[in-house]
Amino acid sequence: MKFRSLRERTIRIAILVLSMVCVTSGTHPFYQVGGRDQARVTGSRASLAQQISVASILETLSQPDPATRRRLNEDFARIPMCFEANQGQAPESAQFVSASAGRRLLLNPIEATLELRQSNSAGPEDLRMHLVNADPAAQIHGLDLLPTRAHYFIGNNRDDWHTNIPTFARVICEKVYPGVDLIYYGNQRQLEYDFVVAPGADPDRIKLRFEGAQKTVLDPEGNLIVLAGGTEVRHEKPVAYQEADGERSEVPVAFSLFADGSAGFELGAYDPSRELVIDPVLVFSTYLGGSEADVGRGIFVDSGGNAYVLGDSRSPDFTNDTADGANANIFIGKFTPGGGAFAYAFFGGPKDEVATGLAIDAAGNAYISGSTQSENFAAPGSINPVLLGASDAFVAKLNPASGAFFYLTLVGGSGDESAVSIAIDAPGNAYISGKTTSTDFPTANAIQPSYGGGDSDAFISKISLDGKSLVYSTYLGGTGTENLAGRCGVAVDSAGNAYVAGDTQSGDFPLSNALRSSKSGSASSLDAYVSKIDPTGSAFVYSTYFGGDEDDFGFGIAADSSGSAYIAGRTKSTSFTGSSSTRPLVGTADAFVSKLNAAGSTVSYLTFIGAANGDESANAIVVDASGNAYVAGSAGNGLATVKSVQSYFTGGDDVLVARLSSTGTVNFSTYLGGSGDETGLAISVDPAGSIYVTGSTDSEDLLTSEAVRTENAGGTDLFVAKIDPNTDPNGPLIYNVVLIGKQLRVFGQNFSNGAFVLVNDSAKTTNGGQDPSQILHSKQAGKKAKPGKTIQIQVENANGKRSNLFFFRRPD
Repeated sequence: MKFRSLRERTIRIAILVLSMVCVTSGTHPFYQVGGRDQARVTGSRASLAQQISVASILETLSQPDPATRRRLNEDFARIPMCFEANQGQAPESAQFVSASAGRRLLLNPIEATLELRQSNSAGPEDLRMHLVNADPAAQIHGLDLLPTRAHYFIGNNRDDWHTNIPTFARVICEKVYPGVDLIYYGNQRQLEYDFVVAPGADPDRIKLRFEGAQKTVLDPEGNLIVLAGGTEVRHEKPVAYQEADGERSEVPVAFSLFADGSAGFELGAYDPSRELVIDPVLVFSTYLGGSEADVGRGIFVDSGGNAYVLGDSRSPDFTNDTADGANANIFIGKFTPGGGAFAYAFFGGPKDEVATGLAIDAAGNAYISGSTQSENFAAPGSINPVLLGASDAFVAKLNPASGAFFYLTLVGGSGDESAVSIAIDAPGNAYISGKTTSTDFPTANAIQPSYGGGDSDAFISKISLDGKSLVYSTYLGGTGTENLAGRCGVAVDSAGNAYVAGDTQSGDFPLSNALRSSKSGSASSLDAYVSKIDPTGSAFVYSTYFGGDEDDFGFGIAADSSGSAYIAGRTKSTSFTGSSSTRPLVGTADAFVSKLNAAGSTVSYLTFIGAANGDESANAIVVDASGNAYVAGSAGNGLATVKSVQSYFTGGDDVLVARLSSTGTVNFSTYLGGSGDETGLAISVDPAGSIYVTGSTDSEDLLTSEAVRTENAGGTDLFVAKIDPNTDPNGPLIYNVVLIGKQLRVFGQNFSNGAFVLVNDSAKTTNGGQDPSQILHSKQAGKKAKPGKTIQIQVENANGKRSNLFFFRRPD
């Protein structure tokens, strides 16, 4: 975990702590449950740092059964670590409180107290890490205020309740020793702490005494092990470095253990005029979900690198008690740039809701599209006052942090509306497109006011700023069926032109200025369509069939500032009208990405992505300011990857992630998946070019990194991943990995002094070898290579730069 300097030219000492192994039996805190919103209430020994519904908590509380208790403890373990200001929920001696590994942690300027007392165990109640001779009057306060709030409703006496307690990502104790600050923070629900030592200050003054410990020892790897109350608390061996102008150089450091059992730090030579950090290109990848089916269907990253993720869930142990496996509710979450989820919200009715589109405006408000089967889903001022068919489209605008709705509106007729995608313009009008079977779908200023025929038509509707009316709304379809595949795309450019892509069986799809004026193939075959509608909604700029002589599907569309359209989808055609690009005639489908000019008259490029052995699909697309296109979808075996995070196919379908240059050349592509089935359904990109993707997985071995959850909770989970495809020519690069005896040897280039090996995203020390710039030896990493198992290998240089991922499998 890396932090910016708190002041120039300081020394920083950081240690990972509270990696705990219980060696005696005991019970963990439990949570009481009340109300249908699954609002959780802490017992007297732990907290749940998340926003919850006060109204549902006020209902009668019930004692959970053991299975529910275990589930709630598992839920709690998945919540990222944070620190609560003490407002009466903890002893007065603590200024901040947190929960780690099922136990409560109390912080004041000179002590960190871990409560160890078990309900049926003897021995010390607490383990205290005491800063010897530190200043008890040092100032302590929270850093990085989080939008979540902790609530305690203990017993039925309201005077004992504590609500709306602020939470923080870090806590700082300033000047605990002269010139020395202490910072606490969490990393994947483990506590870490930094000592930040200013120039001229003496790090030798730092001394830690562990009160309540039966034994304190150093293990052979240099980790500090504290045994107390049947629990082993491990302080990982510290790693030291100095940083200047973004470059790091390693400084030797180790724990030193004194005769009285206290500990300090033994530092090697360092430059006292520079900062020294002592700190015990998949940025993050994580599972999310519960025991039933959960799917990620939308993702958006803002200018600050925060990722908003949209999906739907049938899991009562992920959303709330109204989801029961038979129906789904909507989920929206927000992730920090490093991957820690810190805000989320759920909503839905008593029947199925499916979320299918997400957009975020400059103020951070979320626009969500989808479909609902719930009769009581409409809010006041809805375009449809009630549900009119078996399912209607919905559009919601809300503030994800507070959960407040600006509007929630239904749009639909007496049939079904589904497969709804969404885009927004600069003023905040929402544009939705999807599939309808309703002959009475609401239209306004329509290009096509009547249902065209077939099993379904496409539609596009522009919603007013207040969500109460239609600016325009029109059918798009002929006498055949539109959007048979159940996916479509919508986009809007800066001039207010709307773009729609989908698929059609109709030979009389509405056309204008068409690049391809007739449908190919039999009556049952499918062509993609692309339509561009002017800002008034009254006329097409163009509307055209798109594809070749086999089945073609348009699944996603994006637009750039010049008015060009970028279409992503799936095809079996060997070529497209208007393009000279071809693909071999094979029985499988490939993903395609194509760019149309602003008039729709020219195919600027057409790129096929696929292999002969499996089916590929591009389900979502986004374009950056430089005209680079990014797609997410699915891929089968045999795909040729480019500078990949994961170059190999693992089974079923894997996620496909690719980046194309402004000329349509694939300059990055990768698999992402496990031994089950994955598909990518949404994609976004941040200003630095990092790619964010979400979708669904049923694998139990999906590659994870900096994960909120490292395991599949059951059935289908949604996943969220952030990938940095920008390679550094001077960065470390792995060529090969071999196991010789007990040592793992990593071969490559550009390894720096102080580089270390990461196994499954966990640091393992290295002895360097005779040529440490090209070969790293690590016995500790070798211990992780078990027979028949695959491990993820990465090298991190002393300046923090990481290599490519390499996957090593030790034979049985």
